[in-house]
Amino acid sequence: MRKRWIALGAVVGLGVVVHLPPVARMFAHDGSGGCPFGYGAAPRTASHHDGPSARSRPALGLALGKARADDVERWASDRGATCATQHGGALVECNAIADGALPVTTAWFRFDVDGALASVQTTRHAVAAAPVADVLASTQRELTEALGAPAVRSGDVASIGEGALRQASIEYRFADYRAVVRATNMRGGFLLTESYEAI
Repeated sequence: MRKRWIALGAVVGLGVVVHLPPVARMFAHDGSGGCPFGYGAAPRTASHHDGPSARSRPALGLALGKARADDVERWASDRGATCATQHGGALVECNAIADGALPVTTAWFRFDVDGALASVQTTRHAVAAAPVADVLASTQRELTEALGAPAVRSGDVASIGEGALRQASIEYRFADYRAVVRATNMRGGFLLTESYEAI
């Protein structure tokens, strides 16, 4: 029991340390100082307005700017998820989404003032590195087929099992769209986060 409490304390302490602004900036791919693991609100600062527009704006098989709440509800229902609407319908949170070999633990769907899907964020957890690496690789293939090569690649997904806070990420940047997929070694397991945002 004592070892469990020590391990829990270490994980909590690690979580606090990596969210300190200087440390978070070091681990966040964009230097924003936000959560390095992809939690929290979708980033609202867009620095890519001068680039080309995306050919499409995919997000888990949904289209940002086009999908509506009923599209998200059908998508989630088809995957056995349980969802709850928040903030007067501006946000939908879904849990336990069956999506391939590694289920989505939680997904947040945010809608703009016109009711169109504006952003999607997800988290997936695994006890081993392989399922997380597989999802990152398959997501990169799908996004690259739809959008072209990622603008930024960081880290090596093959090495995330080598130590705590090892990360690998891919990012797609356009004037009207941003997608970031990141795998992180959380020491006691592995986390995959996805962020898709219409800009």
